[in-house]
Amino acid sequence: MSIPLALFLYVYLAIVCVMGVLTLLVLVQAVRFGMKNTASYAVSFMFIGLMALVLAFTFMSVRGVDWSSSFSISIPGISGSSEST
Repeated sequence: MSIPLALFLYVYLAIVCVMGVLTLLVLVQAVRFGMKNTASYAVSFMFIGLMALVLAFTFMSVRGVDWSSSFSISIPGISGSSEST
C-alpha cells in the first residue's frame, strides 16, 4: 500500500485552517468581552505573534520536502504479501 506524502500536507493544512478559525473566534471573544487594559491586548498580540512564528517556521521546514513522492507500508495479510518463517 503506497501513501503519497501530499496527503499529510493536506491534512495538516486542514488542521491549521480549523485552528486558525477557532483562534480567531477566541481572540475576538477575548477582546470583545474581556478586560480592556494594556495587559490583555499585549497578551493577545504576543499570542498572535507566537502563532505567526510557529507557522512561518513550519512552512519553511516543509518547503524542502518533495511532496510528489510516496512511501509504502507493507502489512502482512492486508497487502497480499506473506511472511515466510
